[in-house]
Amino acid sequence: MILIGKFRDIKNKLYTLTINNNNGIDGMIEIGDKGLHFAGSPVTIESNVDDSFTHIIRKNATINLVTDKYIGDKLFANNSRNISVRIDDDSKTVFQGYVEPTTFNQPFVHSIDEFSINCTDALSTLQYYNYKKTTVKNYNELKQTAGIVSFKQILDGIFQQLGGNIYYDLSKATKKGKEKTVFEDLSISEAYLFGDDFDDIWTEEEVLNEILQYLNLHIIQEGNDYYIFDWESIRN
Repeated sequence: MILIGKFRDIKNKLYTLTINNNNGIDGMIEIGDKGLHFAGSPVTIESNVDDSFTHIIRKNATINLVTDKYIGDKLFANNSRNISVRIDDDSKTVFQGYVEPTTFNQPFVHSIDEFSINCTDALSTLQYYNYKKTTVKNYNELKQTAGIVSFKQILDGIFQQLGGNIYYDLSKATKKGKEKTVFEDLSISEAYLFGDDFDDIWTEEEVLNEILQYLNLHIIQEGNDYYIFDWESIRN
């Protein structure tokens, strides 16, 4: 099912919302037709920039709808990446992410219901996945073959699944002139990331945060692209 609709912000700028639950059933449902409409405040997008020490800057979106029929069976996400959400303006994607898992709730009792869909950006889904997608079944095998990996190998493994482009401001280096290769020049032991047993394995979010914290860098998602930067670069 694909849910699609257009709305305007307070400056009259036009946006297009697309929600895809990837099940190939029910075809396309248009917001603004057959009893399904945007609420007074269609969409809000927020980020979690609490202070300059936040290394992974997450974004979330809230979609507010009004409907006279139950559509909860189409919008309930039991996986962090099985219902995709994209919001575009006329020139770019302003939000790319997923419906937050196991949070959707729509009442049954009223003839007309107003409800919200909570969405997270792709970066936020990293908290739900272990390093190298490790499971109980393959944990011992992966741990036995653990070696030394570069930061770049780790980042490539994480972002290959997310798609999009990665941009880096070249603000850090192991020594002057090596800004372009800083992620290749630094490495870590995978045994450290796997821990003593399966319960100790790091999530992809924890690994990414450790790399960024070590280099005092930050990452933010803009549309389907990712920007790794130092706050000093922004100030300059």
